[in-house]
Amino acid sequence: MTPPPEKRTIDNALKSLANEEALRVRINGDCMMPLIADGAMIEIRSRRNYLPGDILVKRVDNGQLVAHRLLGAYPRNGGLYYITRADNAGREDAPIAAAQVIGKVSGGNCLPEAVHIPLTARLKAVGYFLLLISHRLRQYLRV
Repeated sequence: MTPPPEKRTIDNALKSLANEEALRVRINGDCMMPLIADGAMIEIRSRRNYLPGDILVKRVDNGQLVAHRLLGAYPRNGGLYYITRADNAGREDAPIAAAQVIGKVSGGNCLPEAVHIPLTARLKAVGYFLLLISHRLRQYLRV
């Protein structure tokens, strides 16, 4: 689902700012505890590419900014889509277009592991992504 034009304009402005220098934003929710606390001011930077395990910042439907971990990406309809998941969630988020990502956590009021992603966190993200793909393939092949 494509966001409305006004939301895309705001997201593009935020991404542009985060591309120039670290953008300080407030994150709502406790889904990334203990790495990022509810209401924490974090810094984000826009990047050309993101890796599984990176903590990405995106705007959700109510306009708030959330930070969720990137599990993986896949191409669709000529674009790139990301699958993210909160560390404290039971399942992944709905796919989002790469254009919807504002940036990745690069500092601020968070634990160092939110910025410098440990290899174990990256491997865990890839593992979740592979499980998700295998589950969807099994569903597809049953039809």
